[in-house]
Amino acid sequence: CVPLVVIDIDSECSADPDHELLVEEVQRDEAQHGVIPPGSLVCVRTGWSRRYAAGRMELQRRRAAAEQLSSSSSGGKSQGSDVTVDPWTEYHNAGEVDDIHPLYKLPRMHFPGLSPASAAFIVNDRNAAGVGIDTLSPDPGATEGFAVHHVILGADKYIVENLNLRGLPARGAFVTVSPTAWTNAPEAPARVFAMLPPGVEMDAAQGEKE
Repeated sequence: CVPLVVIDIDSECSADPDHELLVEEVQRDEAQHGVIPPGSLVCVRTGWSRRYAAGRMELQRRRAAAEQLSSSSSGGKSQGSDVTVDPWTEYHNAGEVDDIHPLYKLPRMHFPGLSPASAAFIVNDRNAAGVGIDTLSPDPGATEGFAVHHVILGADKYIVENLNLRGLPARGAFVTVSPTAWTNAPEAPARVFAMLPPGVEMDAAQGEKE
């Protein structure tokens, strides 16, 4: 269990889906809420988690429609797991189909993340235990080379992705990260629990954005 820090850049990311958290934005957050405590999990709230729920509902609609079509064409027999649907949603925010990311070998996605400089400031200058974010990756989707991953993991800190950070306060909460215990795995699914001690309240103003 470690202190939780939440840096909110929802407005910036709403205006620019390729936005990268800047060192200046981290320092602005500290001026408003206090210096990041050593050993914290520093999470970046981009507002992207709103798209996850919408994308999940869209996939459910697509699958239901595909299963209905499959059942109709097979005389009423459902094809079940044989049905395939387009997996891309607004959460991935993929660009043009001919703009292929050289590493993913998939259409280039456009979602926000951190700059390498801000990641280095958080894990080195502020000695954070790890970095979390509410997108698919701390590296912005359109970037190449996984520079932010290299900065964070190179400092022997951890990364938590696809978080729900809605309504969490900038400071005062605590967090526990419980990954699946897989031997020699470079990454694993995890349950992440945020706990608010007495006197610490949810960020109602931020929650209204949802």
